[in-house]
Amino acid sequence: MALTIAHPSIVPIFRSLVRKRVIDLPALCVGTIVPDLGEWTNRAALSDRAHSWSGMVTTVLPLGIVLLFLYHLLRRPLFFTFPNPHRQYFSDSRALNRLPLYPGAFASVLVGILLGSCCHLLWDSVTEANGHFVYSFHAFRKVYGLPAWAPLQGTISTFLLLNLATSSLGILFALFAYRSWCQSRRVLLPHPYAARDFDRWRWYFWSVGLLVSTAQGIPSALPLLGRDPDIYRFSLFWHHWGTSFLASLVSFATIGSLIVYFAWGLKSRRPPPLDKR
Repeated sequence: MALTIAHPSIVPIFRSLVRKRVIDLPALCVGTIVPDLGEWTNRAALSDRAHSWSGMVTTVLPLGIVLLFLYHLLRRPLFFTFPNPHRQYFSDSRALNRLPLYPGAFASVLVGILLGSCCHLLWDSVTEANGHFVYSFHAFRKVYGLPAWAPLQGTISTFLLLNLATSSLGILFALFAYRSWCQSRRVLLPHPYAARDFDRWRWYFWSVGLLVSTAQGIPSALPLLGRDPDIYRFSLFWHHWGTSFLASLVSFATIGSLIVYFAWGLKSRRPPPLDKR
């Protein structure tokens, strides 16, 4: 299946519906990733239910509501750790900070979770071995031999090729869409947020998080390559490492941001030292 981190790349497609408040933006993002929650927690039964059309209502929707609640509970500490200008972009965004406190807003949450999970299932239906379209159409199961000059040898099926290609393109598209979103919200930053020293520790925080998350999944993923790696083994390594990377980064960001946020709050409340002169 496509990497979890690539699935939110479909979110910009529905930006007009987000602006009209037909869809809740955080709910849509949650819906695109929540079917893979069983992958992160090594619960195969949960993953199987979440990747079925009936499970989209019985499993994905309740889990999505829980994750959305956790998001609104943790978004302030999380945004606090972002270096500027990203911190100000996220903190000032109404779509990312709007609480669903009335029936219409809660309906947009349900639509967002269901639409995001529907896009997730459709994407997986053409990129995994037991996907609906892969199972129904032979063209997705067709196997091709890699050329002799390719760095990895072996055979690759159409659905596996789509898996690797769409995951990579999805991540690139998400980065491009985020860059465009930041450019559209560019503002002059007031003092002291414009000072580099104020944000230096935030860059260190996320650098450490990315390095730890990157390294954490490598030891367990390396054996999947074997002594003679081919394209299939590489895809297993890529998927296992990507899942481990995202799970580690989410854990680091959640725990680390809470510690930093409350420590900073305690430090700010501490009275200044008395002048002994």
